[in-house]
Amino acid sequence: MKKVLENVSAVIFDLDGLIISSETVVRDSWHEAADSHGYDMRPMYHRLIGNCHNKSNEVLFEHFGSDFPIDTLRSLVSSIVDRRIEEGELALKPGIVPLLEKLQSSRKKIGLATSSSMNWIERSLVPLGVAHLFEAIVTREHVTHTKPHPECYLTAATILEVPPHQCLVLEDSHQGVQAALNAKMKVCMVPDLIEPEPWVYEKGIPVLPSLEVLL
Repeated sequence: MKKVLENVSAVIFDLDGLIISSETVVRDSWHEAADSHGYDMRPMYHRLIGNCHNKSNEVLFEHFGSDFPIDTLRSLVSSIVDRRIEEGELALKPGIVPLLEKLQSSRKKIGLATSSSMNWIERSLVPLGVAHLFEAIVTREHVTHTKPHPECYLTAATILEVPPHQCLVLEDSHQGVQAALNAKMKVCMVPDLIEPEPWVYEKGIPVLPSLEVLL
């Protein structure tokens, strides 16, 4: 699998579920918040993974009805996530630090493209001490369209001054994988909370058990 790093000039990472263990923290926070208001999100939570806020809201209203207290729960989830971060639940995913060091030593440019906010970067990634290793950080504030639209990855490539075809994207979500394909970039999927759908294999996209196989 190390060969996927050959013939690329830049590697662009997703954030949640790939660099940091936030997907688990956020999932558990949603479950806690929803439980406190009498809602069980466990059977449907997988439908939210990888979506932007607007799309997630659509899914939640569709599933629970128009009276679902989305604003109240989002505020509560944010507080619960902060508490869980303070309790040490958020961590870097295995292999990310040595992989970033390997990319630096091989002089490959390193970018990050996420549908999350810059505020979330500051709350999550910065305290973990690796944010400075990314030469380009693109968040939802920097784009008009979210994944699976390719804008975030194309924006990162522009900042890095690397043509799209010379970029490798590492992603854990289907929306992110599709965004990379739409950007005409190479892509590998590193699943976190959800397993790859059949189309991922049909398109011949490498599926990695963890970032450690790239070391």
